[in-house]
Amino acid sequence: DVRNEKMNISGEIYPDLGENGHIRAMYVDGNQLFLVLQKNASDKMKCILQTYNIADRKNAKLEGSVVVEGAYADSRKVGDFVYLFTNKGILYNETTYKGDKEKIIPLVNDKKIPSGCIYVQNHANSEFIAVSVNVKKPTEIVDQMMVMNASVNVYMGTDAIYLYSTEYKKEKAYTNITKFQYNDGYMSGVASKTIKGEITDVFAISESNNILRVLTTEWDEQSKNRLYMLDDKMQILGKLSGIADGEEIYAARYIGNIAYFITYHNTDPLFAVDISDPETPKVIGELKITGFSDYLHPYGKDKILGIGYETDAVTGEQLGVKLTMFDISNPEKLKVIDTLHIDGDYCSAADDYKTALVDSEKNVIGFNVEQWGQMQKEENAQDGRNRYYVYSWKNNHFVKQFEKKVPEIKNDMYEICDDLYVDNYDIRGLYIGDTFYLNYPSNKSYKLESYNMLKNYDEMDHLQF
Repeated sequence: DVRNEKMNISGEIYPDLGENGHIRAMYVDGNQLFLVLQKNASDKMKCILQTYNIADRKNAKLEGSVVVEGAYADSRKVGDFVYLFTNKGILYNETTYKGDKEKIIPLVNDKKIPSGCIYVQNHANSEFIAVSVNVKKPTEIVDQMMVMNASVNVYMGTDAIYLYSTEYKKEKAYTNITKFQYNDGYMSGVASKTIKGEITDVFAISESNNILRVLTTEWDEQSKNRLYMLDDKMQILGKLSGIADGEEIYAARYIGNIAYFITYHNTDPLFAVDISDPETPKVIGELKITGFSDYLHPYGKDKILGIGYETDAVTGEQLGVKLTMFDISNPEKLKVIDTLHIDGDYCSAADDYKTALVDSEKNVIGFNVEQWGQMQKEENAQDGRNRYYVYSWKNNHFVKQFEKKVPEIKNDMYEICDDLYVDNYDIRGLYIGDTFYLNYPSNKSYKLESYNMLKNYDEMDHLQF
């Protein structure tokens, strides 16, 4: 409870995680809390979606659960439906299954997935399982399907689920994309398409107005980058190739009718591509700077924030963490407004965008930086340090508002606290109103600290749990 300056724990939930399970995802919507648990038994892995009623914050009540075989892959909550995705390896042989081939079929709520819900692909080595649950009936499965294929990633549009995976043919990479329509929890296959190259950034695939836009990089004697425009039947409407050959796509964003993306070799070009006519996408802007951005985030109307690293333009040696604010008011004349260099060897926001706190309306940019020190190249180095930073954007410059040294996570912490699943990704910043909160692992537990954003981030309270 953070309604007052003093924080208090109002209630606790202790889900059964087994010996080595952990929580993989959490959703809160109104008076419902959804937890996705991963349990790893010796003979089987399974995911459990638990739905709690939290109207009484002090006494959460479990309303229901569903169990899906496999390892957690992803999940989404759309309206009144939660979609849960898992992966299960295919290890069929006569010894493992004792001749019972049906054991390959995964279980959902202890029942085999019906044959009419199974999609089979040649040369499959794993199973991708998708289920949907109505939050008003949290013990029941609305729909389910299983796709036998290679390991896949998920992109979910407003009315379609896209599964994409990389396949190598004669040492060349191809991306297989399969589209499934979804509505009120029900899923149905639409079409598939194979395109050249590999999707290297989570934001390189995006859908708008029934058009799927996909950026790929293909590695050959010289890398090649392409932009594909696919219609609602997964047919190619148009494509653009010959973009920064010899480089790789590191980050991407689609804003309106413009595709922005970063490629990198020893310099960092930002490209702007006009995609207003899906049949003839064309490059209209290009800007080269040193270093590279691993993550792009729209910041207000005419700006994009890049989070990544500075590098030596000649050697490519990494020189520290870098923030870049790009001016995209005129995509044909891209500009850098300001850059900021921070001592550090790793920024989790560049690797996982969910660890970044970026809000242009609140004017906060929060992220964690890790510095490894003299032993930066050695595994399990213990002399490094973590710092959490908050910057604002004022008068066309990055202005530091907050800096906090976060205690190191020691190796013995994992050994002593087997139930504490922690790493640097667990360092998170958030805000409610004008109070900033920092949450991080500390001393075999977690620590939550609150700061007054209107008074130079003065510390207000802290809570150990």
